[in-house]
Amino acid sequence: MPDPTDPIQQQLIEARKKQILKAAAQVFAEKGFHSATIKQIARTAGIADGTIYNYFPNKEALLMGLMNQLNETPERPIHFQEGQTLDFEAFLTVYLEHRMGQIQQDMTILQGLLPELLVNRDLQARYQHEIMAPTFQIAEQYFGQLIKEGKLKALPVELTVRILAASALGVAVLNLLGDKVIQDQWQEAGKVLSQVLLGGLKEEKHG
Repeated sequence: MPDPTDPIQQQLIEARKKQILKAAAQVFAEKGFHSATIKQIARTAGIADGTIYNYFPNKEALLMGLMNQLNETPERPIHFQEGQTLDFEAFLTVYLEHRMGQIQQDMTILQGLLPELLVNRDLQARYQHEIMAPTFQIAEQYFGQLIKEGKLKALPVELTVRILAASALGVAVLNLLGDKVIQDQWQEAGKVLSQVLLGGLKEEKHG
């Protein structure tokens, strides 16, 4: 495996990982996690079977890599740091539109990992511990600070963060299930979800 301490080699490593993960997402979506093989993934990626093991020790590691990619785990601190420079309404709209765009781009990943994630208890535990817990913690700090500053309602922070995440995931699942309205109007989904969350559904009465 290339030397990870060399910046150029690190770029090559990341590029190869993305190549492998893209192939894994395709094979998992087509074959299912249990039926998929490393050989099939390597063939789809256009590399030798053994090359994958230089980057991922097994299929479970590939699945975790895909979940990190879909979740944008390394980028989350940056997203919420940038959110501190915007008012909350603008940030939520930009953030949800970005997440919907990322989910649309990686819909094959969601299709490939969701069935296994729903039934594999060990994978659920890893997903909660390694991906969701750190992500929720970042969001909770952000929302908690806004509540302290009086910029948001004093809602239960932990539950609020999870409901926001579930709202976006629910829209993505409807897309996977073939909902025509969601599929046709996907570009508007982030903005509309933001408006619903910020203002609710009840029409404001003036005068």
